[in-house]
Amino acid sequence: MVITFGIAFLKTKQLQPKIHYFLLGIVCVYAICIPVIFFVSISVAAKINIAVTLSGVLTLFVTSIRSVKQGHSPARYYLISQGVVLFSVLFTALCSRGILPLYHIAPDIMKWGSALEMILFSLGLADLVNNEKRLREKAQRESANAQKQLLESQVRVNEQLDALVRQRTEELEQANTRLRDLNVTDELTGLYNRRYLNQVLPTEYKRAFRESTCLSILMLDIDHFKMLNDTYGHQFGDICLAQTGQIIRQQLHRPTDIGIRYGGEEFVVLLPGTGTDSDGASSVAENIRSAIADCLVSDGEQSTKITISIGIGIATRVPDKHDDHEELLKLADKQLYIAKENGRNRIAKESLNTFD
Repeated sequence: MVITFGIAFLKTKQLQPKIHYFLLGIVCVYAICIPVIFFVSISVAAKINIAVTLSGVLTLFVTSIRSVKQGHSPARYYLISQGVVLFSVLFTALCSRGILPLYHIAPDIMKWGSALEMILFSLGLADLVNNEKRLREKAQRESANAQKQLLESQVRVNEQLDALVRQRTEELEQANTRLRDLNVTDELTGLYNRRYLNQVLPTEYKRAFRESTCLSILMLDIDHFKMLNDTYGHQFGDICLAQTGQIIRQQLHRPTDIGIRYGGEEFVVLLPGTGTDSDGASSVAENIRSAIADCLVSDGEQSTKITISIGIGIATRVPDKHDDHEELLKLADKQLYIAKENGRNRIAKESLNTFD
């Protein structure tokens, strides 16, 4: 009983595992000796009991000293209490042998030693409970700090992942935008291509129908372009096309105006919301025509001036059909050829007649 109490009090299993198993061995030996003492003499049984108990007590005494050194504060009370008990037993033994002439106070020493042992054990148990409480609180704090750090780490990881996802999304959107622009952009002139016209013209025509706004189309063609190619070469012709595209871009000042290379030497300009008459579209067309006529095209070795003819198809009222954009395009193309027939380097215009 004394040994098992000491094992629990000193926490030998956690703090001193080797001594713990040695003490358990002593307990086992003591348990084996219990039935044996019934078959031996009283003196032999007493000697066995003293030997086993003394070995356990001394081992616990040494264990308590080691525990104190390790910082296990309840072991101090155990060490002092066991010291008091050993002192009481030794004092009583010496008095009973006549070595000390104080036998008359020996019983009092034993009583006071037992009382002091109980007090010290009570203090030790209280300290043990407080120590357990401190350890639990420390473990809880460490657990809370670990959870906090884990949460903060998770938040940082999530933020980094969110930032990475946003970055990758932006890069993907930018890549898609560049790909989309390349897909609908004419490389030579920098204008939109015919594929883009096929996408945007129906949309703008329906918008004009829905919002009761005007829509104009300019159809442009470089005059005598085949002769220019034959005379100066195809590379010079490419320079003419690029220069024409640059001038068209420069003359379109509104964000809604769209310049398109229709194919070959033909260009289309889409002008949404140009007013209720043809003056706005005509003004843009004349600015483009005059700017091109005034421009000298050169490749560094040879140079020439070029002209363009422009046909304008204008929807000056809300169309009675929301998908009649092809008719407007055909009208602009028709006016282009009228301009060429009338002498080139000029503008011809007409309004679509399918209105409310």
